[in-house]
Amino acid sequence: MTSEKNVQSVLPLEEKEPNQAENPVQTHGFWRARRLGFAVALAAATVDILTKLLVLAKISSLPIAVIPSFFTLTFAWNRGVSFSFLADAETPLNIFGLIIPAEAWLPALWSTVAVVAIGLFVWWLGKEEKILPQVAIGLIIGGAVGNLIDRLVHGAVVDFLLFYWDNWYFPAFNMADTWISCGVGLLFLDALRQNSPTKKKGDEKPDDA
Repeated sequence: MTSEKNVQSVLPLEEKEPNQAENPVQTHGFWRARRLGFAVALAAATVDILTKLLVLAKISSLPIAVIPSFFTLTFAWNRGVSFSFLADAETPLNIFGLIIPAEAWLPALWSTVAVVAIGLFVWWLGKEEKILPQVAIGLIIGGAVGNLIDRLVHGAVVDFLLFYWDNWYFPAFNMADTWISCGVGLLFLDALRQNSPTKKKGDEKPDDA
């Protein structure tokens, strides 16, 4: 009788052990995945902010031809979005007779869009477990945060990277634009990998004999 009671008292403990061992592993894996994305975002935003501060501190020395006839460090205020899109918009906003100049409503509009976009990508990051998309989303968040800070502080974004060839000029941009473009490219690459024939073939389960 004593041995049977001992066996019964041990069994419940043995049944609980697997569940107790799973929770710490799952929790650790969840936060580790999110830490990667947020660490990338923090690093991207930091690099962007520091480079812009350096440009603002060296305005008097600009432009600098790093590679003649190809790449120049310059300085420009951008009230539009990435790569100077809509930067030249000057149409004032008329709200019930109240005229709001473009210098006021454009930064407010793009800042609102940026906040919404950052929130959506943070939500996406919370659901993503694969490393490549985590890095990609982190880059996009970091770039968006960097440009958002510029708009909140200056009302415009600092652009300083200018590539050109002969009479052709690519719109000036900054590190935030670079991070966002790289992030979008990595997400596109991940989508291609997921839809590749090799990936699909590897995911197919063999038929039961």
